[in-house]
Amino acid sequence: PQLLMPTGIWHVGIDLRYDINKGHIVSMFRQPEQRVVSGYYDDYHSWDPSLPPPSLQEYAKFIRGCQTKMLGRSVTCDTPNPCMDGVPPTLQETRLALQRLREAVAFLGITDQWDLSICFFHAKFGGECLPTDFLNINPNFNDTLSTYDTAELE
Repeated sequence: PQLLMPTGIWHVGIDLRYDINKGHIVSMFRQPEQRVVSGYYDDYHSWDPSLPPPSLQEYAKFIRGCQTKMLGRSVTCDTPNPCMDGVPPTLQETRLALQRLREAVAFLGITDQWDLSICFFHAKFGGECLPTDFLNINPNFNDTLSTYDTAELE
């Protein structure tokens, strides 16, 4: 089975293909504040385009819980991006997200520890580490080893 991604939509969540992919999902998670600032600088990723451009604080409030919503919120063809509504995840969605992490995710890595996560992946599933495993194939203006300044979020 193949998980198809609609063109131009990246945060579709796992809801529509959960049963097919259960136990076979590989995911890399990012430190939440870093993810928020990165999305802000990526043209307000998942921001409702009908709204005026936000401040970083407004964006952070709008996008909060996005990873949890991708794991635990039901999505439809009319609302494929669970992060675009500005509504935080409910307790029920949070519990479902945690359940799905336990039963559906075969491997979870941490983007801030990319090299170590790749080594753990190979230790668990086999295969040799290749130099290309450690390349940044999607660099942006913050493509150094540094992190974003998140002080404005506090």
